[in-house]
Amino acid sequence: MIFFFIPQAKRILLRPGTLLISGLILLAGLAGVLASSGDAHRRQWLMLGNDIHAPVHWLFSVGFVLVTLALQQRPYAFFVNPLTIFLGRISFSVYLAHFAIFTLLHRVGCLRLFR
Repeated sequence: MIFFFIPQAKRILLRPGTLLISGLILLAGLAGVLASSGDAHRRQWLMLGNDIHAPVHWLFSVGFVLVTLALQQRPYAFFVNPLTIFLGRISFSVYLAHFAIFTLLHRVGCLRLFR
């Protein structure tokens, strides 16, 4: 809901390029840190200092918020193009259909290939 009201304020919080680069650096850094640790899929907290612990999903959320704010102020063609617009339009349908597809693949036995 916040992203709906921000364009109506007609105030640019930060330059779109600064927001985009900051968000992408944060997301890439988090992905790199998690990938370098052996138990990346189990890690839920990240040590930011001696006594500072941050939930990983909160940090990823901050990165995606920065990217979203940048794209809302200036739709960069790399991120906002006919392909991503099409994926955005069908994403909810794909989300709903994937449960049925995975159930079907499980019954047929195809999911064993991915374990």
